[in-house]
Amino acid sequence: MQNPVLRGGVWIRIHAGDSVTLAAPRVLGTALATVAIIITAWWCRTQAIRAGSWDLAFLNAFPSAALGTLTAAGFWLIGRGWPVRIGEGESCAACGHQWVPEDDVMLNHCQECGAPWRWFGGRVRGHASSRPLQVWAGVLMLALVPAAITLDRLGAFAAFQRRSHVVMLRAVQSSQYAAAVDDFHRLQFLGVNDPAILVELAQAILRRREDGRVIPTEFIAWMHRGAVTGSLPQPVIDAWLGGMLDVDFDLAGVADAGSQISLKIIGTFANDWGGVADVPQIVMGPVTLEDGSTLAPAAVNVVPAANLRGPAMLRDLELPAPSSPGAHTVRTKIWLFFGAPIAEVRFDVQQRPMLPAASLLYEFAWEGRVEIFQPGRR
Repeated sequence: MQNPVLRGGVWIRIHAGDSVTLAAPRVLGTALATVAIIITAWWCRTQAIRAGSWDLAFLNAFPSAALGTLTAAGFWLIGRGWPVRIGEGESCAACGHQWVPEDDVMLNHCQECGAPWRWFGGRVRGHASSRPLQVWAGVLMLALVPAAITLDRLGAFAAFQRRSHVVMLRAVQSSQYAAAVDDFHRLQFLGVNDPAILVELAQAILRRREDGRVIPTEFIAWMHRGAVTGSLPQPVIDAWLGGMLDVDFDLAGVADAGSQISLKIIGTFANDWGGVADVPQIVMGPVTLEDGSTLAPAAVNVVPAANLRGPAMLRDLELPAPSSPGAHTVRTKIWLFFGAPIAEVRFDVQQRPMLPAASLLYEFAWEGRVEIFQPGRR
């Protein structure tokens, strides 16, 4: 079938069966877009497997998925809009006028512009096709990819990310058990690439304990693991361990020289320590005066945490009162440690407990004042 077309005052014939060929730019653009989509899908799937759920994967993989999609769209638009020649018909290389076999073999020039089209290069196959708006849109999308990555590295999007982090941190601190655990897992997953998030998560758990809320066993195990491995800052570790045990020291404030001073040490675990593989235990150091003299030796027996479900007497001492009247300072230390169960412990020359290297140790130091009088002069 032939369709007559009037062009430049001359009737020409265009064959409707002329085929349209996919030029190299379109093939290349489509191939690059396909590769970008495959890599993006693989990355998102990897994130989903690591996270264990699609909602956690979405939180971490969405920026990468958006950039991958933007890259694929940019390649595709550039490939589709790049100037190419399509079709099988021949036309004038100068003006694009459709060429048909002439009836007059002496007609050597284009009937439209007069250019010689019998010369080499005078005719070209197909007709020009371009979409500059698509090309510029694709270039813009590809330019946005490195710009977005650079801005992200510079922290330009930190405020948006911070907003979602703050919401989850608030949930960890104040929400009910199930909601707190869900957001805890989200923050723990996001913090794999951002240690600052893990520090804020630990601080939220500390605030939850200060508020008197139930601490899930997942929180306790995670905090303990961070303390053992040193992945959390030392101040956070100290705050966590120091808040696990409440120790009350009851010292008689006055005594006669040469008599006895009563000192009671009562310990209570502030919260459950379930979920921790290591056993919490307590070691009690010597009781001394300000001059270094020992009133009571260190206790070599170890108190298991299982005995401290409620207030428990750690030591009930009757100390010898100093012979010199006046105010005296009484000092002692207690160590909370996590490690393999032991029955007794030895002390070094500095009167510190000698524990296995894998033990986690926290020191409670205490001092009190006692006023000593001459007998019968109080």
